[in-house]
Amino acid sequence: MLALVRPAFGGGNIVLTGHDDDLHAAGCESGSAASAQLKAMIAFARSGAPNPALPVLSFDHGAQLTKCLAKLNIPFTNIDPDTQVPAAGNFDVARYSAMVIASDASCGGCDNTTVSVANLRVASPAIAAFLNSGGGIVALAGAQNATTYYGFLPASASGFGSPPSEGYVQTSYGASIGVPEVNKDETHNFFAKPGTAGVSAMYQVAEKLGVDGTAETLACRDCTTASLVSGALFDLLAGLAVFVAGLAVLKSRRRRYETDRHSRIRARGFVMRIAGDIRGGSQSAYDLEIHGANDEPFGREPWEG
Repeated sequence: MLALVRPAFGGGNIVLTGHDDDLHAAGCESGSAASAQLKAMIAFARSGAPNPALPVLSFDHGAQLTKCLAKLNIPFTNIDPDTQVPAAGNFDVARYSAMVIASDASCGGCDNTTVSVANLRVASPAIAAFLNSGGGIVALAGAQNATTYYGFLPASASGFGSPPSEGYVQTSYGASIGVPEVNKDETHNFFAKPGTAGVSAMYQVAEKLGVDGTAETLACRDCTTASLVSGALFDLLAGLAVFVAGLAVLKSRRRRYETDRHSRIRARGFVMRIAGDIRGGSQSAYDLEIHGANDEPFGREPWEG
């Protein structure tokens, strides 16, 4: 019997969403659903850090995200990711509990540009070390650039699609980590089902479109770069194992069918009749019957009684 056991790893907490909560929270002045979700995602990301009380490191080319952080009384240090590749020394769990990345400008009014995305991707080794040490990560909408926006992560969770503004529901996993759904805000990208299309199987769905719908917000508790990559590898191997097991079952059933078929023939016996004309002889026709008797049980000859 083939069994696969998913490996367990420690690390930081990650939340990814296709909502541009930083834009729709409007500076978090109104207590909107967007600001509630943003606050909850940051709280979850920070909760897995060695010291959750430390400030967060934000990456915002504008001021939408930083205004929210200030209004929510979350201490932070902001780096404009458009100016340069963030230095590796910034990603330090002794200084920051989590990092938060503003939404991509392609959402239609958000802050971070393609330069921001490219610079963060170059910094991915330092971000990986931060995650492996327990630092949390929150990444907002990738929007039209969702296939590259999340590229600073291993087993990149690339987004896709043009989601509607309403119909989102919180999953039981979302409830367990305290991340609510958001409705009535323009939304910008979905995520593939964990374990497919480059999304690591280590992620779980916190929010989706409808009860059986597409993933809108993903989260991963105690993640490391190794677990994200091995999660994708695990599901590939698990799928392969199922395929191989299926072939073995089909082969076994085929073998059993052939055995049963021969057994049925032996049990029933058979009668063969051949008839036809004979030319050039005194007889004008022939009629021949061949009778096959049932086989005796295996291990006994007919004369043994």
